[in-house]
Amino acid sequence: MNTALLRTLKPKYAKKDAQPFWISISLKAVRDQNGTILYLEGTCTDITKRKQAEDQLKESEIRYRTIFEIREQPCSSSKNKSLISLANREFEELTGYTRDEIEGKKRWTEFIAEKDSERMKVQHRLRREDPDSALKSYEFTAINRSGQIKNILMAIDMIPGTIQSVASLLDITERKSAETALRDSEEKYRKLIENSVMGIGVSYGNKVALLTHHSCVY
Repeated sequence: MNTALLRTLKPKYAKKDAQPFWISISLKAVRDQNGTILYLEGTCTDITKRKQAEDQLKESEIRYRTIFEIREQPCSSSKNKSLISLANREFEELTGYTRDEIEGKKRWTEFIAEKDSERMKVQHRLRREDPDSALKSYEFTAINRSGQIKNILMAIDMIPGTIQSVASLLDITERKSAETALRDSEEKYRKLIENSVMGIGVSYGNKVALLTHHSCVY
């Protein structure tokens, strides 16, 4: 006598009080030596709680994805193996990759400049092993698809009760460039004054901001 599994069903029924419930039905055919079906055997399992949990999880994921999407800053979410599980539209624009190319395929380490890579891996481990010791916000250098260098300010934390982290990224490349240009300009200005053969003093209000050696000779 042979048995063969026909199919497993998950139909939805209603109880006497009209409350819906889900059951899992597994059927198999019992055949004789000639292959003729003699009868069917089956089992039924109430899977209502499991289905309710699955539906709640699906609703939660939809809400989370919606909130994730409406953020105006690039955002990403990754799990323990560093794979990026979620990326919003702004993250696509920042990196130059499409969501289909990123989610479940790219690791966040692929976007980090080599000089910052090890430092960020240490933070990644700390965030999961000793969250209180991990930084919640810091700067790093990223590289996009075309090889452009981006200065990023990142705010990051764990989703409670999970091994998943969420990061919000702010592109501060222009700000950093402006700060560098300002420092260079101030340095050139200082050298110009210090190398002058004439005494020069620079003041702001009642305070002296810069005084050359020659301006101190009476």
